[in-house]
Amino acid sequence: MNERRVMFSDWTVRHPDNDNGELLQHCGPWPISVAREKPSICVPVAFPENGAISAEAKHGLMSLVRFDGDGGEYSILLGHAKGIDGPYTRGTYVWIEVNNLKRLEAKVVEGPYIHHVAAIHGDVVPVVYEACKYIGVKPDLYDPIEEKVKAYLHGEDVVFDEV
Repeated sequence: MNERRVMFSDWTVRHPDNDNGELLQHCGPWPISVAREKPSICVPVAFPENGAISAEAKHGLMSLVRFDGDGGEYSILLGHAKGIDGPYTRGTYVWIEVNNLKRLEAKVVEGPYIHHVAAIHGDVVPVVYEACKYIGVKPDLYDPIEEKVKAYLHGEDVVFDEV
């Protein structure tokens, strides 16, 4: 609803100290409004003719979403994460923590989700889950929270576990 901007990222590497941590990173295409601090311009990154921004994204609760398909079957991978501290890297990046990285990795590796993901600050999981019903796409939650999402959509007071 035009309140927050989306970050388009690559899944990259595991966090060096957090078993449920992962680096989301790309070569500078994120909106400046998601930056934790003032971005810098770096040349060259992936675009040597016009540079790119380099900045770490703000931490906090995020929703991760990836739409993809295989053989005419479409699904949306979705769930929660939170931004955490991690080593500096170039480009636009954020280290995230999820409840169970091995379960999430299995979904990414087994597909059909390839290597990109969209991240947005805040909780849009119930909204995307509900939209799936109307657009004919299977919601694929990477955490076992489906009953909580359904309860939330029915108006119940639900607290999603902090990641």
